[in-house]
Amino acid sequence: MPHELVEACLVCVAPMERKHLGWACSQYCAHHTIINDKEQSMDCVECLAADLPTDKWYCHVCMEQVIHSMDARRQCYACTQSGTDGYECATCGKVGNMEERAKCFECIKGGGKATECSKDYVKMPGYTKPPKTKAATPEAKLTSAEHPAAHADTL
Repeated sequence: MPHELVEACLVCVAPMERKHLGWACSQYCAHHTIINDKEQSMDCVECLAADLPTDKWYCHVCMEQVIHSMDARRQCYACTQSGTDGYECATCGKVGNMEERAKCFECIKGGGKATECSKDYVKMPGYTKPPKTKAATPEAKLTSAEHPAAHADTL
């Protein structure tokens, strides 16, 4: 676990333990596959520390499902803190267009279902870790005729 996530986790434990949620610091806010840095970890801690959502799993739902934008993830946290169902919040959080995402959040606050509130949401059954970019090898940049293996018989 990166040092900055350990640090954020330690900051989290004391206040969360008073709420009997100390376990969530390591399970949610230092989860290295969905939290990449201290700022993201501290956003998670803020979600846990808030009075709502009462079901802290919804903080995790926002982290796990809203991966394309930290602004969208923060909007998802804010949505759950308004008392709205975390899965509805995450569905709106997955909307790529900021204006459409804002409309979706307003719609669900008014009682609409997120899937009906926006046609622009990203359909993701669960968390999918973003792919890592592979570094291009010099061979990958060569055409098949230029590749050294194409001339192995002449060496």
